[in-house]
Amino acid sequence: MLSVTTAADNYDDDFGALDLFAGFPCPLKVPLETELAGLLASRRERGAALTSTLDACDQLSLVDRADGIELLDELPDLIVTSGLNGFLSHPFRRRFLDPGLFHCWAEYPVHPRLAALGLPDPGSLFRMIAVNLYVLAVDKSRLGSLPMPRRWADLLEPCYGGTTAICAHGGSFNESAILSLHALFGDAGLRTLARTIGYGLHPSQFVKRLGLGKPDTPAIAMLPLFFARTAKDQENLAIVWPEEGALATPLFMLVKETSRDRLADVVDFFTGPRVAEICAGALFPAVHPAARQVIPEDAPLRWPGWPYLLAHDLARLRRATQSTFVAAWQAAHRDRAIP
Repeated sequence: MLSVTTAADNYDDDFGALDLFAGFPCPLKVPLETELAGLLASRRERGAALTSTLDACDQLSLVDRADGIELLDELPDLIVTSGLNGFLSHPFRRRFLDPGLFHCWAEYPVHPRLAALGLPDPGSLFRMIAVNLYVLAVDKSRLGSLPMPRRWADLLEPCYGGTTAICAHGGSFNESAILSLHALFGDAGLRTLARTIGYGLHPSQFVKRLGLGKPDTPAIAMLPLFFARTAKDQENLAIVWPEEGALATPLFMLVKETSRDRLADVVDFFTGPRVAEICAGALFPAVHPAARQVIPEDAPLRWPGWPYLLAHDLARLRRATQSTFVAAWQAAHRDRAIP
């Protein structure tokens, strides 16, 4: 397969050398990388090669460093990224978005199934592509006498203490999920949830343990819909669409104003029907109005919304909510370490 990564080995410290930085959630990595590689190869053939790199599952530092970058030349020309991250921070907005250094998008149609979420931002700077949805996945072989949870709020109940898994990596928990839950429940709710969250697992690890009934495995997991729907053992799995709504986090794009025309074909690629179909195929509802509808018509969706995102400095809030959650988790689970 053709490679998307064409940057030098030091690109983790020199993001400004990149024409394209593409960060995809794990389920989208392979199909989007395959499709994108063809476009980049075509550009090379006509003498318009791009310096690019692919970041899967936020393994690189750009997302974490975005609020601290001070010069436009230190940023890639086109950025595709997912989740609630540093590009939504106040410092990034003040330095690069408010002065008009990134392209302001014309109004674009949104898939009717997502229209009520209000995904397009008031400033038209973040071009939304799709959303990742988190639901509750329940291993019926481990639930025992516990009632089936129906709401995110149910996880605040003491009976669920230590039963639930959330994605964790590198000593921290999934920040987009933590932020989304903070928008629902605040600091006090996060501290209570830390008692419920007994496990830090990649979603694929939960799926592999599903139905085995082993004592030291979670009964419940906060999973992207992709992992819940594609688990092989559907017999022992109950997918719960919480009454407050599946937690939606965005896949979005930013492009420098000075690079918009030069990268028009790449921009069109990410906003076009082919990428929308790939996203829908991985159970990431796409913003493009022609995309397949892959979620139930009556299933509620929830995301923090632009008033919340604009009122809070996302970089600072990410650090604060992570610190609050980790401290409470360590106090509740002194015998365990964060993966």
